[in-house]
Amino acid sequence: LSFCAVSRERTFLAVGERHAKDPFAAVAVYELQQTLGGAGPLKVLETFAGQGPKVRLVASAFSPDRDASFLALLTAAPEASLVVVEWRSGRLLGKLRLDGQAHHVAWSPHAGSCVMSVLGGHLLRLVQLKDALSKIRESSLKAMPAFQGLDEGVLRLTGHSWVEPGGDGALVACTSEGKAYVLCTERLVVTSTLESLFGPGKGLVMPSCVQCFSQGLLIGGGDGLLAVWEKEDVPGGGVKFRFARTCRVSRRKAPLTSIDVSGSEENLLLGFRSGDIGSMPFAFVLAEQPKGGATCRLLSGGFHAGPIASLDMSVHRPLIASVGQKDGLLRVWNYASRQCELSWMSPDAGDAPLAVALHPLGSLLALGCKSSLRFYYILNDGLKLHAELPLQGARLLRFASGGHLLAAVQGSSVHLVSMRTTSVAVTLERHAAPVAAVVFDPEDATVWTCGSDGHLCEWDPLSGELCSEITNSRLEILAAASAGDNQVLCSTKAGQRNGLLRLQHTTQDFEQELPADQRIMSVCLFPNHAAIFAASAAGKVFVYPSTAYLSRASDVGLHVGACTALCLSPDGRTLVTAGEDGAIFILAVSGLAPAAATADGAAGGQAGGGRVGDGGAASS
Repeated sequence: LSFCAVSRERTFLAVGERHAKDPFAAVAVYELQQTLGGAGPLKVLETFAGQGPKVRLVASAFSPDRDASFLALLTAAPEASLVVVEWRSGRLLGKLRLDGQAHHVAWSPHAGSCVMSVLGGHLLRLVQLKDALSKIRESSLKAMPAFQGLDEGVLRLTGHSWVEPGGDGALVACTSEGKAYVLCTERLVVTSTLESLFGPGKGLVMPSCVQCFSQGLLIGGGDGLLAVWEKEDVPGGGVKFRFARTCRVSRRKAPLTSIDVSGSEENLLLGFRSGDIGSMPFAFVLAEQPKGGATCRLLSGGFHAGPIASLDMSVHRPLIASVGQKDGLLRVWNYASRQCELSWMSPDAGDAPLAVALHPLGSLLALGCKSSLRFYYILNDGLKLHAELPLQGARLLRFASGGHLLAAVQGSSVHLVSMRTTSVAVTLERHAAPVAAVVFDPEDATVWTCGSDGHLCEWDPLSGELCSEITNSRLEILAAASAGDNQVLCSTKAGQRNGLLRLQHTTQDFEQELPADQRIMSVCLFPNHAAIFAASAAGKVFVYPSTAYLSRASDVGLHVGACTALCLSPDGRTLVTAGEDGAIFILAVSGLAPAAATADGAAGGQAGGGRVGDGGAASS
């Protein structure tokens, strides 16, 4: 997906799509109420902007009339252009090549207006659609001259918005230089310049977005700041703004990237560079002294702002824990309520968490940081430190099924930590290469350690004694899992070849090559069942009925980039995935009956469901 746009009456939704195959670009238009009920698109547009693997759509906007008759589209490749279509019929109304790259398009809010504004880093143009209801040619789109007093070659434009309710014929554009310009769209001139956008004493704060409302305008910028400018009446017509107040709407001081106001101007929606989406009553920012502060409520408790480095699930509580690779955040989620219940960041920016493991009881977690290994109690209002061990840089953590041991991987060594004494009970050292996976069997009678060089060891977790080992130097082990019976299943790669390998203790009893698109990054099994759940480097989750029926795999496309982690709930009804795109998906699973009850050993499992939150990304 490359963009989304909603009509002014909140009736229709346009979604830009990029496809790996022909057609390479498309726009799907949905009726919002029907879409919430599961309906498909009303219309799919494919051939309006040319085709080819280089076609790229970047932005869209509906016309302001009640029926949202027209759709304006921006393309960035193979050339920057503006395209206008009558989307219900698919009729092309006009196509105009732009003088530079653009990333935002907006219609004038005046009823019946056929004027659009196009914004790029060094471009701001008005474009008029002429004779839209007649049979027209591409020349029907006419670009206006540049605004006088706005030096596009020097300034870097970051956002713009039409002045509401639309009768003033003005728009506001903000720049990275810390200024905003009020522009007259009739005379194409700058009428006034707004400086010190966030008030005196704030220094230079770069504005990143602007949104007008009936009584003024809102400007969002760095440090989570939101400035309110109120509209003033000007004798003889025109529009003028005066600074009113600034409030910080993000506790983490995350820069704002987008602002939207509900049609009734009762609520405010905010997008942040951290990937969070926030909402708050509009009155909070209009009041002189907002009650209880002006920070917004984050959708689903907040999201990750980049790839997820680690994921784990509790057994006795509906909790999952995740660690963000880019944002350095630890988040604890309730997958039953689809909410982030706890967010934690290390007070030392240089000591960010690397890995997390949840105790089976769900009241304790282990956190691998750059400086140490820490154990925290999970409380209603935060984390409480329980113990700390001087194990630096543990990037892989696994609790035993009974929760009495924790395996902490430190390079090629695996430390088994006793949870009774919170001390290292034994260190397993046999690998020459980094350890890629650690697996406890469901009864905790065995622990397997898998080196990335194909060296697999079987250990007694109580004594730390090496029971057996096997080395296959032609393979690289990516992930492993066990469902009992002294068996371990490993995903492997050998050059460009992918495969699954199963061992009884350390004796190989099954190996199968997989297709090129099935490089498995994480795998999980359900006790006493043949089904295999696997996460691929292509972002898909594959469900294999059994090792005997790998060719019957079903798949669910979820992530942009690799799907790096999988967790299956102990009742076999919930599957959680995490990926490089920062998203966490919650999937409902059915069909995990005991293997003996299945006629041919196939799982019959079906996965489906929505993402954490209101059906959207859990962290993005």
